[in-house]
Amino acid sequence: MKKYVLPIPFLFLLLTFSLFGQDYFQILSGEGESFSLVRNGVKQNFKVAGEESRSILIGEGDYLLTGEGTFLELSSRDFLLMVGENSALTVDSLNLKQGSLLTLSYGHVHALLKQTPAGDVWIAGSDTVCRLSRGEFGFLVDYDMTMDQPEILTRVYSMDGQAEIRQRLADDSLSGDKRVQYKDPVLIEQGEMVIASNWEKDLPLLPSFFDSDYAGYWALHPFSGMAPSLPLVTQTDEQPVTRITEEVKDRIDVKENTSTVDREYLLKTGQAAFVLGALSMTGASLTYMLGQGTAGNALAGFGLFNLAVGTGVYGYSYLTSPETGAGE
Repeated sequence: MKKYVLPIPFLFLLLTFSLFGQDYFQILSGEGESFSLVRNGVKQNFKVAGEESRSILIGEGDYLLTGEGTFLELSSRDFLLMVGENSALTVDSLNLKQGSLLTLSYGHVHALLKQTPAGDVWIAGSDTVCRLSRGEFGFLVDYDMTMDQPEILTRVYSMDGQAEIRQRLADDSLSGDKRVQYKDPVLIEQGEMVIASNWEKDLPLLPSFFDSDYAGYWALHPFSGMAPSLPLVTQTDEQPVTRITEEVKDRIDVKENTSTVDREYLLKTGQAAFVLGALSMTGASLTYMLGQGTAGNALAGFGLFNLAVGTGVYGYSYLTSPETGAGE
């Protein structure tokens, strides 16, 4: 899909507004056809590649809507935000020195904080809030409409950096306390995620790993000036790798040395069996020539037995040799 890079010819407006203590998002780039902006109760539609969209400054109270196939990259100083397709985002407040709050009603956003701002940056869902630090994060809110009471799932991903997630406690009408109360915070690091459900507020939030498909999704829609990165691989179907300590390494070395000694012993045993077999067969031939059939039969039997042992030992040694790879 074609991506439009939008120049910013109105930087002086941003500087003027900043004097009043409020920051604004600029639209840096976009993919798709159109998006909507609701301001003071009035909804306006804009073309992603249109001239009007170049001058938009999105601030407190603005409500942004994207449709199918539309991605919008927003920027406020060192705070980059990619609003994904089919998303609805409200800017409740935006002040990177004192504190900011964005609310995602549904959809997907990709946040990148190049530096830790002086004020806290929060992204909220229906009953879950996330405080971001320096790094790269994803926030997804979707609905399961298969039931009479829809389940709202909020997912927070850390592709780089630490995020703090809090979920609102279950409503308690008997407490009489009107304040909003949250569970204890849960921290996630790079490669981890948290899933919060409005149906399971009594259960604790638990960090888990996510696979490379998620990071790969946003690698297809990079921020301006950033080349698509390789997907972050955090979980695979392979068996976990064991860290080799000195003790384990010593055990491996002992095992390898023991295997080498055992193989050398087998080879010497096989060699001795072949020699005994050959001597016995020679003796059997001589006794037959001297007319000693009974002794010849015994020597012949003993010789065949040793030849069989030697053949078996050499065959086993060959099959278990590391050079053949059959013993692995």
